[in-house]
Amino acid sequence: MIRISAPRSCSQLGAILTFQRKPQEAAKVYAELDKAIATWEPGRRQVLDLNGSRINALFASGQTEAGLAAAQELLKREVSRVGEKHFDTAAARGTLAVGYVYAGREATRLREFKAAIPMLMAASRENSRWSAAADCAQR
Repeated sequence: MIRISAPRSCSQLGAILTFQRKPQEAAKVYAELDKAIATWEPGRRQVLDLNGSRINALFASGQTEAGLAAAQELLKREVSRVGEKHFDTAAARGTLAVGYVYAGREATRLREFKAAIPMLMAASRENSRWSAAADCAQR
């Protein structure tokens, strides 16, 4: 196990391992992160606790209930922070929906995906417009 002292670096390594589909290794890194930030105040700790990579690592390592609890907290935080109609809230809903897939909760999964997809698609279309404008400007 690699020992990393900086919590943000530990979080980033956990995300990389998650993206590399190494959930057991990511879970170990996140366990080290938990130890490193255990004494932090909750608001500061949430920044590293509640993110999509960490939550997906929980799901992938079989910790479905812990992942669902974290995804629900992430969704609450995003709704409070930016409102219901924001991309970040839609991404949090998508993360929660993935958790419901792991938990086998079909109806709940569909409800969350249906709420998230329109906002995610709108953001995708907006990014496509900006990308097309940038391409034209470069020519």
